[in-house]
Amino acid sequence: MKNRVGMIIIRYGSGSEIKSLLKQIDDLTNQYIIKVFIVNNGPDGFKLEYTPKNANLTYQIIGDSYNRGFAAGINFGLETAYKQGFDYYIIANTDIIINQSNFFDELLKPFNNDKNIGIVSPKIYFAPGYEFHKQRYTKSQQGRVIWYAGGVIDWQNVYTGNRGVDKVDNSQYDKVESTEFATGCCMVLNQACLTKTKGFDARYFLYLEDTDLSLRAKKAGFKVIYNPKAYMFHKNAQSTQGPGSKLHLYYQERNRLIFGLTYASTKTKLALIKNVAFPYLFSTLKRKIVVDAVNLLTKKPTYAKIAN
Repeated sequence: MKNRVGMIIIRYGSGSEIKSLLKQIDDLTNQYIIKVFIVNNGPDGFKLEYTPKNANLTYQIIGDSYNRGFAAGINFGLETAYKQGFDYYIIANTDIIINQSNFFDELLKPFNNDKNIGIVSPKIYFAPGYEFHKQRYTKSQQGRVIWYAGGVIDWQNVYTGNRGVDKVDNSQYDKVESTEFATGCCMVLNQACLTKTKGFDARYFLYLEDTDLSLRAKKAGFKVIYNPKAYMFHKNAQSTQGPGSKLHLYYQERNRLIFGLTYASTKTKLALIKNVAFPYLFSTLKRKIVVDAVNLLTKKPTYAKIAN
């Protein structure tokens, strides 16, 4: 019997990347029954005309055209998918490119080798032309520049980062191993882990929701794994007007405060308040970041509505 995979993606904007992604998946769904749940986070109605050629691939558009944010939108998709019953649940961005013919086989393989694994993320490269520092790389190096080869948390300063980012892949990160966090750009949870963690904390809206989920999964007894045997490409930061934009800065810094004041040591929390929060009061944007972070910390976490 083929494993059933539910894939959750968010539609925001034109949705042109979604059709492209479906076409890519259509060529890869040989061993699994895959259903893609497209959560309509866009400002208006959305219709998609695409007929899969592979009988193992279907899709469903859900939602009602308002922006829940990435975290809550994914949770809505997970709730819908969970009711239909799947063995695995893939969370992914729409601005990805998958051209590895056996991608799903390789992505899911670690679950067969260790029953304690709950979350897996693949190796992710910058899509050619989307690198942070395009001038650094030759044409032959494009497509081999790493975006994610595992996640790293700097607890002293409360920063998270992608291991290997900006480095050309020379097989230096080719080991399947535990990682500090899986990336929301693409992660897969098995049913047991989703049942226990209930997806993202929607307070984060966008950014660091993946790190929060990874920590909660580990606390629940699951392993979080980086799997370089599966790989894809990422058109970096298309959902927030690109790296360095005000929107990008707002969510990154607001959520850094939420995350740090939730998980860091007491000493680090005090340093975060002193060195990060206080200076933020001297600009409108920074003041909003602090106020919004404090307000959200007074609210209970909001997860997907999934019954144990």
